[in-house]
Amino acid sequence: MLQKERPPNIEEYIAEHVVAISKKYCQINTYVSLDDNAVSATDLVTQHERKFDCFGKALGCGSLENVHTSELVTSIVQHRLLQPDCLQSGWLLVDYPNNADDVNNFFQMLITPKM
Repeated sequence: MLQKERPPNIEEYIAEHVVAISKKYCQINTYVSLDDNAVSATDLVTQHERKFDCFGKALGCGSLENVHTSELVTSIVQHRLLQPDCLQSGWLLVDYPNNADDVNNFFQMLITPKM
């Protein structure tokens, strides 16, 4: 078996190869852009609470009456995932689902991106 000669500057050698690997990974995964495709349930809930739109009002009532809002959060996430940008480009769901109820509600929606 041939043994490869050790490079004179090992740090430089590692840095060059890490860059090459990261470039290759980036080329493979160019279809997902976190800035455009990340959907955070926490951010969505916060946005609707600030806007105080129909979802925000329902969240306010739920928190005042100490009602479990799992189905409401699922509806908010569903509403976002059905927007044209998510349907066309796909999505990456962050911080959701958090419990068994969320999982059941989410899988009842059965939303898949068009690729």
